[in-house]
Amino acid sequence: MKSTDIDSTFKLINTLSKVAGFPFLPEEGRKNSGNKLSCGSKSSPFLLFYSCSLIIFLILITSCLIYFHFINIIQLEFVGDIHIFQISITVSTGIINLIITSLKLRNNIYIMINKMSVLDNLLKTENKMKLKYTHMSREKIFFCVIAYIILVLTDFLIFTKGSLSFAYILDIDLGLYIHMVTAIQYVYFIYYVRERLVLLNSYIMTSKTINVTSRKTLFSELGIIQFEKNNCETFLSDEFIFPSEEKQTNAIISGASFTYFEYFKREKLHFQLLRVAQESLCDICSIINDMYGFQILLFFITIFTELTSNFYYQILCIASFYGENSLMILPSIWTMFYFTLIFVSTVVCHLASEEGNRSGVLLHRLLLIPELHSETVSEIKLFLHQVKYRKIKFTAWDIFTINLKNIRFYCRCCYNSFSNFSAVS
Repeated sequence: MKSTDIDSTFKLINTLSKVAGFPFLPEEGRKNSGNKLSCGSKSSPFLLFYSCSLIIFLILITSCLIYFHFINIIQLEFVGDIHIFQISITVSTGIINLIITSLKLRNNIYIMINKMSVLDNLLKTENKMKLKYTHMSREKIFFCVIAYIILVLTDFLIFTKGSLSFAYILDIDLGLYIHMVTAIQYVYFIYYVRERLVLLNSYIMTSKTINVTSRKTLFSELGIIQFEKNNCETFLSDEFIFPSEEKQTNAIISGASFTYFEYFKREKLHFQLLRVAQESLCDICSIINDMYGFQILLFFITIFTELTSNFYYQILCIASFYGENSLMILPSIWTMFYFTLIFVSTVVCHLASEEGNRSGVLLHRLLLIPELHSETVSEIKLFLHQVKYRKIKFTAWDIFTINLKNIRFYCRCCYNSFSNFSAVS
């Protein structure tokens, strides 16, 4: 994956991120040797000024709305205590999200992109797969952004009855937009990991070969082991995994190839490289969890608050028989939008984790082949040991693991919170 592919793939997300106040790829990032992006690039002064202005604007608007509400200056029929609580949670978590994401993206994004580039070269990721991945991601992002814009415009058309109501809607929608863009970035990277895990598993059971390079170079580029002067010179030898291109063309892992004793060295080499690829994917997952773990926790808290507030508002409108139908229908559409964000994020994390677990299943099946050479068996067992202790999982700041079990828990929490709100009312 060259830097040009990275720029074209991330262009849409980068544009959305700039509007949210934290650019996905700062424009000052420059390429160094080997088509790599430099780390530690600074954001432009304009983007820094825009981010600070956005934070100050959100704080001022939210503070004014809360103050005016509690001294009864706001006279809006759709603004109650539940809505003030809603805007406080959404905007405050959005501001924290913006600050933390801006700081963590500054350096980690380039480290991860470089790892992704080396990994794609190792796995020989085809351009067709990259284009398919890019097109699918663009379509989903476009659909999400268009749905959000339609809902926001509808909010302004229906609920705007003055400057205060306009400020209320603008404030909460900006806070939600920050969370949505963060979730888009998060899901995009996890979807990348899932696709590469599918490709990795295909190499375990097929006759396809993967690219081979100097072990020292490969380990250094992936960040597995950093070599310094005169260190580890005898620990790793370049020649050990640097066969000629003619030898790479032979089948390695097909069922028939296991019957030939002369291929056992290449079989062992193949599984060693797959272990390196799996280790690199685990490192990418760790970087994703480090960059987005806390922000995703805030995202789940915000969506939980929005869902509970909308449920409460809908029941309140029905029970009191006031308002137009649009006042009750629009919160229902927002509820569906929030639930879709949670569902897509959770499903992508679950699928990536399950694909990582499938590697162990495939390796166990290989051990059923009696013709395997003893050194190949040892390498597969080492691979199994690595898969066991290097799990592919995504967490919300290590508080809970993101998988499909969370959907049931989330629905139960929303129901309990709604019941408590109703009892208090």
